[in-house]
Amino acid sequence: MKFSTSTNIDQSHRLMQCGLDTNTADMVWRRIYDPISDSYEDKEHLLVMKYDTAKTIYGETDVIPAWGLSVLLALMPETITQGKTIYYLDFAPYDNKGWGFGYFNSTGIRSIKGLTYPCDPIEAAVRLIEWLKVNDYSLNTIIDSDNEKEN
Repeated sequence: MKFSTSTNIDQSHRLMQCGLDTNTADMVWRRIYDPISDSYEDKEHLLVMKYDTAKTIYGETDVIPAWGLSVLLALMPETITQGKTIYYLDFAPYDNKGWGFGYFNSTGIRSIKGLTYPCDPIEAAVRLIEWLKVNDYSLNTIIDSDNEKEN
């Protein structure tokens, strides 16, 4: 199975549609403009650079935020509550078919909430964040250690 370094452009747009703060993105996709042909290259380039910094350098129209798996995991709450039941974040590989993310409760009847279908770990994380947002769960706050501000 091939693993991705970051969210692809489609996944990034899906996260932005969920209201994810773009300043939490730890990478960017950069569109390269070619002044000779007066057009953009067909391919975007992944840069390991915070979105806010890339926007300042390259301009907002030429960069798209991208999130690595470590940031996506940091955004997910360790637990969620439904009624009096606490569910714990879990992710694991499934029979060489990919990874699944979800929240489980092991007391009484074992139940799982938000389980994603097996896929690339980043896609599974994006799907779980989408599920969390649709079901009105809050994501974690990330503190930017470079600027000591919360995102």
